[in-house]
Amino acid sequence: IGKATYWCSSCRKYLNPPADLAAPEAGKTAACPSCEKSLERRVEKMSKSIGNLVTADSMCQTYGADTARTYVLFVGPPDNDGEWRDEGVSGVYRFLNRVWRLVALHVEGFDPDWRNHVGEGGEEYKTVRRKVHQTAQKVTRDIERFAFNTGISAMMELVNVLTPFAERIGQK
Repeated sequence: IGKATYWCSSCRKYLNPPADLAAPEAGKTAACPSCEKSLERRVEKMSKSIGNLVTADSMCQTYGADTARTYVLFVGPPDNDGEWRDEGVSGVYRFLNRVWRLVALHVEGFDPDWRNHVGEGGEEYKTVRRKVHQTAQKVTRDIERFAFNTGISAMMELVNVLTPFAERIGQK
């Protein structure tokens, strides 16, 4: 996984937001604080010498280990390079919190005999059940292919379907 950094060809050094400079606004180029020339944005593998490390300790303190692990798997296939993006980490954090809320708010109403009642719920129940089965099948195949990113994406889609469904069912 690489992280964005900035290279000053005039000063011949790397600069990293937020330590060395403020990240430029979207669509604008950053300027070197020393020579004021435009900086080249690069995505480099994380390295102490470049100074673009994201430590596991800082991630775990801010977001927790589950978020850090899930984000690393979500960035892309293990054999491809990916860019570390703080916005992506916070997005995974929000996703895991949605999963937590979905379970925590509805665990009390879980019916262990749900299979016996699926036919009673109508088309919406069948659609949700179908989506659950499709997701389980996709995630299983993706794990076998080491394509964890697409498996996580499928689970995100499932949570998007389950959340409004669970809220409607909880209101009945």
